[in-house]
Amino acid sequence: MSAVYVLLQFGDDPFNNMFEDVEGRRAFTAGFNPNAVIKLTREAEWSQQHPSIMGPVNSYFYFGPEYAPGYIIYGNNRNTIPMPYFIRQRREGSTSRYFTSQNGKDFKWRITPTRMEV
Repeated sequence: MSAVYVLLQFGDDPFNNMFEDVEGRRAFTAGFNPNAVIKLTREAEWSQQHPSIMGPVNSYFYFGPEYAPGYIIYGNNRNTIPMPYFIRQRREGSTSRYFTSQNGKDFKWRITPTRMEV
């Protein structure tokens, strides 16, 4: 025997709403919280001034839930590289991050209150 349940939808956004039963108990929550994707584009004018720095024009940083480290893709490449492989913190509490470039060189990225230094 099948039972009939009545659920009331609250919210008109299909990606962010909730359903309650007639007694007011929450039955389901539909939430859409897309993971952040950051596109890093190397500007043409800067590239012309630094011809020794090679690689694709665009790189993509795909973050996981709540901005957890995800993976990086260079250009239109299908290979994904885990962020922890590239971006590392050497000391607890430090604002500096160390990353490995596509050619294998290590660089330091330091975040300060007024600017980011590479």
